[in-house]
Amino acid sequence: MSDPLFDEVIGILAEAKRRPPDTISPDSSLVELGFDSLDVITTVFELESKFKISISDDHVRTLRTVRDVVEGVRTLIDEKTAHA
Repeated sequence: MSDPLFDEVIGILAEAKRRPPDTISPDSSLVELGFDSLDVITTVFELESKFKISISDDHVRTLRTVRDVVEGVRTLIDEKTAHA
């Protein structure tokens, strides 16, 4: 079953590191993918812009894997929708 949010986040991560999306799995760590702290910050800005969400610094510090990123974005989108 395809998950459109997962696909969009993978696309953003893949573009940030210039790698094919099919080389990224939910369990890939950001470090394994070559993300350093500046890459993470830049990608967070991209995610915030794309999904119209705000990701706190505390939340950014908890992001270790692709799954963390996807689920974090999903939670923030759900919270935003619930408050709309």
